Amino acid sequence: MNSATQVLLVIASFILALSVLVGLILISTSLFQIKGLIRTKNKLLLQRSRPYVICRRIRKQTIEIRNVGNSPARIDEIESDTVDFSYLNQKDIFSGQFFNYPIAENQDASIFVKYHDQINHFEEKFTV
Repeated sequence: MNSATQVLLVIASFILALSVLVGLILISTSLFQIKGLIRTKNKLLLQRSRPYVICRRIRKQTIEIRNVGNSPARIDEIESDTVDFSYLNQKDIFSGQFFNYPIAENQDASIFVKYHDQINHFEEKFTV
């Protein structure tokens, strides 16, 4: 083998090694981008499919407890300084389901709710 052939083989080997290295770098960055997109999509799916239990005052004399989320929730604990909600503990509240409770017109209530779905636990505090 003459020296010109050896130089060409070295150059070809160098180009091949460089292209493999560039390919590995591009594949690695693509995998990290895909991982980030999947993580973001999972967060959005969890936010969309989770239950949201809210407490609000309607018609000045009624407190409403409602699940405005897209999945059912189990109420672990619900506490209030003015209304006794203890019988709601360990009850399921389905999507769109609500409970109404009478309250005095000028009375404020502080409500603390702990609930969970099949995956996560949540807690909210409301002043109505």
